[in-house]
Amino acid sequence: MLCRLVRYNFLDFEVHVVESACKDSQNTVSIEGFCPDENLDSDRYYAFGLIFKVTQVQRCICAFKLQGELELLNTEYATADDLYKESLTLLYEILDEKIEELERILHCTIVKPPLSGVIGEKGKKKCACCGSVFDEYVPLSPYYKEQAKKNHVSDDFRSEMVNKLQYSCPVCGAADRERAYAICMKKELAKDACLRVLDIAPSMALGNFICRTFPNVEYRTADLFMPGVDYKIDIMHMDIIPDGSIDFFICSHVLEHVSDDMQAMFELRRILSAEGKGILVVPIDLNAEGIDEDPSCSDEGERWRRFYQNDHIRRYSRRGFLNRIHRAGFNVKECDREYFGREVMKKNGLIDTSCVYLVSKNEE
Repeated sequence: MLCRLVRYNFLDFEVHVVESACKDSQNTVSIEGFCPDENLDSDRYYAFGLIFKVTQVQRCICAFKLQGELELLNTEYATADDLYKESLTLLYEILDEKIEELERILHCTIVKPPLSGVIGEKGKKKCACCGSVFDEYVPLSPYYKEQAKKNHVSDDFRSEMVNKLQYSCPVCGAADRERAYAICMKKELAKDACLRVLDIAPSMALGNFICRTFPNVEYRTADLFMPGVDYKIDIMHMDIIPDGSIDFFICSHVLEHVSDDMQAMFELRRILSAEGKGILVVPIDLNAEGIDEDPSCSDEGERWRRFYQNDHIRRYSRRGFLNRIHRAGFNVKECDREYFGREVMKKNGLIDTSCVYLVSKNEE
């Protein structure tokens, strides 16, 4: 039925995957780089397969919403919007079926976004990345609270941006900070701009937003470990990228992972064009007095206690981060609640202290 309604290769491919992914329960299914252990019992193995199916259907819905490339193949559909809603309804029927099956196997409840939010009926929230409207965002995973308890982490960390109760979009998965970046980019960049954009440690939701909103950009991705990026590089040594060749970069929640954050920022300044800009954001503890860092620390428990995550080697204070930005030779524009506006912040689930640091070259 879907193929009859929509002639769109990406969507057709996703639907094909959904229908055929796990017919053979012996196949190992990888979900975002994670493969289930080969010794899992058959029910659990099949459950992983179903998770993969549900994920693909959700991505299918998101892709359909974002791309909007529709063809009216039947006269019964008066408008593209009618076809769009009918096709989403069919996708949701598939999703309902798979979720019910998964809930029976795992004995749990799975929450999916309401169809009314996806097809654009009125709601209290509106994601800046995908444009979907719904009642609430999805809370932050309990994993972080569990790890904090397990590793005896103090509760004095006060995040500048993370909204634990309204963290991610139920449709495209965009985190609160990514929704803030989308707002910034729409305010700072012309829709028809011909720019070279570099996204470091990219997210699918923000990448889709950039390519859809700015069709003339040359969008490139970079990461040292992530598969499928354009540049597999260390941010501290980006020799493959020429001086002044990037017009806009996104470097979000990366610097707290690298051994020398100043060297990384010097590299970002080197590749940025004279009139270029960049989003430079790290997790900031508003209660911190200075920067606590220790690249030699390898104990995961100690990292949780000092840096609030097992793969972080640095905890930033706001003043300390701004000082380092200036030392790296950047000017910085602080995009805060006055920049966003109260209504936009509310619709995107941003907390009052949310701030995006927009940097440019200081040529003095």
